[in-house]
Amino acid sequence: MKVKFNFLTNEEKQIIKRNFSNRIREFRKHGKYKKLTQRDLAQRTGFSEKMVSRFERGAIPEYIYQIIVLEKEMHMSVYEMGTGKKLE
Repeated sequence: MKVKFNFLTNEEKQIIKRNFSNRIREFRKHGKYKKLTQRDLAQRTGFSEKMVSRFERGAIPEYIYQIIVLEKEMHMSVYEMGTGKKLE
């Protein structure tokens, strides 16, 4: 039996990269907590300031794409996989 791998195209990766960085920046500046600094967001999430900065510049680790494929295949978020609860 042949297994079909569901990888993302380079175009999809570029779209994800752009959206991911834009959404983090927008959330930090205009989201629920408004006007969070990169340091604030780093402290709230456990990431380093440097990593938050990298995310905002579009430097996304390769495993993020793999997680997105997993979510797509399973039709659920990583949060739901881990907790059994849907995000509200």
